[in-house]
Amino acid sequence: MVKDEDSWLWHYRFGHLNFRGRNQLVDKDMILGLPKIEIPNTVCDTCLLGRQPRNAFSSSTASISKELLNVVYSDVCGPLEVLSLGGNKYFISFVDEFSRKL
Repeated sequence: MVKDEDSWLWHYRFGHLNFRGRNQLVDKDMILGLPKIEIPNTVCDTCLLGRQPRNAFSSSTASISKELLNVVYSDVCGPLEVLSLGGNKYFISFVDEFSRKL
């Protein structure tokens, strides 16, 4: 068995994998050379924060725009690994807030 501080180090290395799941990897010989760890009695603050419920976003947000093309949002995406048929690495999108059309 690995001591408690090493248990936390392994917990962080495996992206906050729970301790029982990590010990299952050892028991089923899924990772060679991985030591069995003690399951600590304390809870990881980062894991606890990640499990907190979040409030839903309001679905009825007031529209700022009162007519077409009054407010337009744009976004640039890229560089893309695969080029478009025209040989482009980037694309830009425009969305009108009033009509919600691209």
